[in-house]
Formats: sequence, C-alpha cells, structure tokens
Amino acid sequence: MAKNKFLLNYYYQQELKRQKSTLNLIASENYPSQKVLFYSGSLLMSKYSEGYPNSRYYQGCKYIDKIENLAIELAQKLFGAEYANVQPHSGAQANQAVYLALLKPGDKILSLNLLSGGHLTHGAKINFSGIFYQVHYYNLNQHTQKLDYQKIKEIAQAVQPKLIIAGYSSYSLKINFAKFREIADQVGAYLLADIAHVAGLVATGLFPNPVPYADVITFTTHKTLRGPRGGAVLAKKDLGKLIDRAVFPGNQGGSNQAIIAAKTQCFREALQPRFKKYQKAVLENAKVMADYFLTKGIKLISNGTETHLLILDTKSSYNLTGKESAEVLEKVGIVCNKQMIPYDTEKPLVSSGIRLGSPALTTRGLKKEEFFEIAKMIDLILRNYKDKKNNKKCEKQKENYPKNGVSKDEKINNGEGSLKLEDFTNLEELHAPDSGLTNLDLSNCPNLTRLNVANNNFTRLTILGMQNCPLHGSLEPLQGINKLQRINISNTDIDSGLEYLPESVEKVYCDSTVYPNPQKLEKRPIDLYFSRYNEGLFTGKYLNAVGLSSWREKIVNGEKVIDYSGFCLYIRNDRHCIAKSFEVKELTTLFMPFLDLEAVVPAMK
Repeated sequence: MAKNKFLLNYYYQQELKRQKSTLNLIASENYPSQKVLFYSGSLLMSKYSEGYPNSRYYQGCKYIDKIENLAIELAQKLFGAEYANVQPHSGAQANQAVYLALLKPGDKILSLNLLSGGHLTHGAKINFSGIFYQVHYYNLNQHTQKLDYQKIKEIAQAVQPKLIIAGYSSYSLKINFAKFREIADQVGAYLLADIAHVAGLVATGLFPNPVPYADVITFTTHKTLRGPRGGAVLAKKDLGKLIDRAVFPGNQGGSNQAIIAAKTQCFREALQPRFKKYQKAVLENAKVMADYFLTKGIKLISNGTETHLLILDTKSSYNLTGKESAEVLEKVGIVCNKQMIPYDTEKPLVSSGIRLGSPALTTRGLKKEEFFEIAKMIDLILRNYKDKKNNKKCEKQKENYPKNGVSKDEKINNGEGSLKLEDFTNLEELHAPDSGLTNLDLSNCPNLTRLNVANNNFTRLTILGMQNCPLHGSLEPLQGINKLQRINISNTDIDSGLEYLPESVEKVYCDSTVYPNPQKLEKRPIDLYFSRYNEGLFTGKYLNAVGLSSWREKIVNGEKVIDYSGFCLYIRNDRHCIAKSFEVKELTTLFMPFLDLEAVVPAMK
C-alpha cells in the first residue's frame, strides 16, 4: 500500500514535469487559471445536488444553487443565449443530451464525416450516436477541402434529416451558420452547432456566433475557453425544459458542483477584456505556423487556418504517416496528435496527418516569434527525422522557451516611472531587485501567484496595483517598501499581513477580498476600502472608513426594502455603528459603489 502511494505521487510529479518540459501543440488542450484549478479541486465536489437550482433532491443546496445560477447567467451573457445548462460532464454528454431531447432512436442525423473533421459523437458507428441513430454524412470538397454548402443542401434534401450538425473537431476555417440555418429550414430539421473547439473564439467575437441561427449549441469549457474539463448546452428558450430533462435525469445523475464553480470562474474570466487579447494571440500564433508551412510547400488541409488549429498532410509532404510524425516530434519534446485527413486511406490509429493547435503555448506566453521558430523546428525534424544530431539540436533549442509562462530569468531591473504588466498574461513570479519604479501595476495577471520582493527593493514605489490576480499569502514582503502609499489587493487571495504594511501606506483597496481581522493596526490612520465583503464581520477599530455591505433585500408588507442589520461603518473616531439608522459626524471617506446610496443617505443623520 505504501509503495502504491509512493508510485502515485511519483507518477503525478513526472506528469507535471512532462507538461512543463514539453511544447504542447494539441489543439484540444489548454492550461486553466489558478482560480479555475482551485475551484475544480475544492470541497464543493463533496456535495450531492441532483436536480436543478430550487428543485433539488438533496438538502443543503442553498449556496450550490447560487453558484449554478451564477454560472448559467454568465454563460448566457457570454454567448448571448436565452438558455444555458452547465451540468454536462463533457462535450460528448452535452451532445448525447441534445439527441435524447430532440430525437427518437432511428431518426436521421446529417453531420460531417469523421475523415473530414467531424467528431465521434456526430455519428461514428462505434459511438452511441451511430448505434442509436441513422447517420448520413457530408464531406469537405475533395479539391478545395472546404465545406461545400450547395452539396450539403443537396444531401439534406435527399436524406431529410431530423437533425443537422455544424461544428467540428478538426476543421480550420470559419463556418457559415446562416447557410446551415437555411438548409435546416428547407428540410424541417433542428440545427445543432457543436463549438467545442472554438467556444473561446466565439465568446470574444472572433468566430461566427451560432446563437442567432442554431436551435441548440454544445461546447466544452476546457479548450479555447481555458476552463475545467466539462461541457455545456445553450438553446432557444422553448427547448430549455427538454434539454434539462435530457441532462438530468435522462443522461446524468448528480452534477459535479466543484466543476460548475470552476466553469463559473471560467465564464467570468472570458468576459474580461484581456481574454479577447489572448484569443487574438491564439489566432495570430496559429496563422504564423500555417504561413510558414505554406511557404515551405507543406500541404495544409483547407490550405490554411482561420482558427486555433491547422492540419498537416504529413504523408504527402514528408512521406510519414500521422502516427510516425507525432512520435518523431514527441521524442524531441513537441507534443501533437495524429489526425485523419479528408479521404484518408490509412486506419484511424495510423492516419495521414497531424493536427497542431496554438492555445496551450499561447497561454504559456509564447509569441509569434516563438511559434515561427517552432514551425521551423517541426519542418526541420520531419524532413530529417533520421538525423539524430539535428533532433538533438532542436530538442536543445526547445529548452529556450519558458516552461511556466515567463522564463525564470526574466526580471525587472532599474525600471523608472510606471510599468503595467497586464499583457504578461503568464507571469507567475515577479523578481524585482533594485527597481526604481514609482508605479507598478500587476493587475489582471491571471497566473501571478507570488511576490518575490525583499527589503530595500522598490525604494521609490508609491503605488502598487495587484487586483484580479491569484496572489495568495501575506503582505509581509511589502514591509520594506517605505514610500508605498496606496495598494490595491481587490479580488485576490491575500489573507494576512496587514500589520506589516509600512507606515507610509494611506489607502488599501480590498474589494471582494478574503481578508483578516485588522485589529493589529492599533491606531494607525489607514483607509481600507471595501465595496463588497464576505459575511463573518471583523471587529477592527481605528480605521478612517470601511463600508461593509452585508445588507440584503427583504419583503415587508409586500414591498421590497433593504435590511441594514448587518451593515457596518468603521470610522477614524472609533464610532462603530450597526443599525438601519446611524449617526455619523466625522466620516472621512465612504467608498461603496455596489451599495444603493440613495437608500443609505436618508438613514444617515
């Protein structure tokens, strides 16, 4: 037993090492944020919650309901949908739920052939979709290797399917969902858009949105969306009840609430402006690789890419099967997957191509220049795969790229003035010896978890922004920054060390931050700004002003009113008020943007 325990940890550590030391070009893989990882492995996984919000088969679901409702709300907002179900454990189960809701066994489905880029769950004979339903296929045009909408229309008219599927696992061009809608209407079919691969691009407006056209949309949350492994369904409102019943109890039992919380965080991150920057980089990086291969005469399926992925015909370009190509590349630390290509003559486990994707390495901070070099390496390796010296050289070159976003040697030295690091989306640790910066903005660095700042660094720094980062631990490292005046730790996981702040600090912004009891501040005149704060009130004194909005709405005599019984103000003259009416004469600062001030001010005498 002890040996097995040791082996488990050993295998786990080896897998971490493998992920950090290789270049991941698998188009369906990505790296989630620290907060998504946190919720994925949280204690929420222990809660059974069969059913839906406000209609559960188990007690104790008060906050589980709130989390799932928030996930639904954010998913609808992200894609502009009327309805969302966030319970599917995977994209496959999302598709299965749609079939169960809309079809009967034996009904006809029209989808893209697996050889042309379709998915197993779109009707493969070895999959449930091909076993229970009568599946007909359309293919990419044999010459252009693009969707032929006229041909799809002709097949649909001949087959008269009940469901048409648009959306694929290895098609590199955009999809005209409006044309699919026309075809579906002409034959009286439902239209399902499977956007598992391109959901992140759709969410940011960089790929056509099927919501105005499709009856139902399925997607996964772990590919371009950078969330946890899972699926979701969007649909027109009138199909919502059918989908709900098909997911539960039709297709699943209890949902995984830890993953639903992680999906909620994923949707929240995808709504931020920086997420669109990331998706643009994903597209740019994929195009850099595609353009390089085309200039070298390498055959790409569909002759390029408009998405995050590209497919190389390795058999005609390098005289290597997809299996051989993927294995050769893995030996030098470049990871991709073998891929069947249109009209492939090889078996699926052999295939004639490979699929490359840019999301994972874009998440790790690689730019267009690095993707150009990686494409160059791939071409060189596949052309000279028997040349061991060449392979060793490429393997050594690969090690130059950062394993964890920003390389360990990247430092900020001798900076002056202001520095904003929002574009460093993969910065995990900041080294800053002897910096001359006065204003450092670390906000919105989604992977920044640790500050490595010893005493006497940042000797001129007065303003430090750290909001919206997964920073955790104590503020103690800031104690030597003796000119620091303002810091922002809003929406971080910093949980201690307020007493270590230098005497120069005047204001601390801590909106939505889990924060400790500040009693150790003694009589220091420091302003703490809270606009939202977790319940479980602290009792600190000697603060200039703290707005603590744990008030809530309630119904009195049929009217909605505000209950201020949990609302607190902490002010510099030690007056502590907990009441609906409170007397405040020396309030210096009040910062509560999420509070209805029109309701508060009349209560203040």
